[in-house]
Amino acid sequence: MTKTVLEQLLSAAPGSIAPTVILPGDPLRAQFIAENFLKDPRLVNEARGMLCYTGLYEGAAVSVLGTGMGTSSMTASAVELIERYGAKNLIRVGTCGSWNPQVHVRDVILVEATTLEGNATYDDFGLYDFVPTADHSLLKCASDAATACGIPYRAGVVTTGDCLHPEAEMAQRNGYLWQNHGILGVEMEGAYLYATASRYEDVRALAIVTCSDHALYREEDASFEERQKSFCDMMRIALEVAKAQDKKGGCKA
Repeated sequence: MTKTVLEQLLSAAPGSIAPTVILPGDPLRAQFIAENFLKDPRLVNEARGMLCYTGLYEGAAVSVLGTGMGTSSMTASAVELIERYGAKNLIRVGTCGSWNPQVHVRDVILVEATTLEGNATYDDFGLYDFVPTADHSLLKCASDAATACGIPYRAGVVTTGDCLHPEAEMAQRNGYLWQNHGILGVEMEGAYLYATASRYEDVRALAIVTCSDHALYREEDASFEERQKSFCDMMRIALEVAKAQDKKGGCKA
């Protein structure tokens, strides 16, 4: 694909970001991952508050970047990582809400595909629909890693929307619709990560999310600190996937 003309978001030096990048929305979650899981993490970007660290996970080169919240921020981050820094594997580790009675807070979800509350990003498709899906090889790797680590998980479809606080009536209507169709959760970035990666021949993407709040089980809702520091299962899965990709590609820090 022809490269996009970019307004730069990141100030990281060329070559300072690894081919596999883990993408939490919260920059403080990026810092937590780097400080607790990576060996010799280096802060390579703090422009716009988007903290990015590069280090080693069990010998594998990996970067972790806080993308911020929402579809536009995710798209801008992904495009720049791909086009300026040569990223090949983009793995989101984020949170989601849920209306599904089978899902509980702290459940880990491997996102196979996404639905959309809107289609503003896909105007190029006109009357056609586009289905944002995970890269199968990364999804399989994540499933294998979760099993090997003894981490329970669900795999399925989530909805991506760009409105954090919809009107109550609309939220309830949509929530019951998602519940009735087996949608596992709703979040704000996954579809646009998948759509962006699909534009590039050699780029792969995967979203792993943890349920942090629930419309039916409000007593289970996680605090901000818990969301930042305690959802370690999805982090471990993502890092194991990064390690597997490093072994395949011979990446160096």
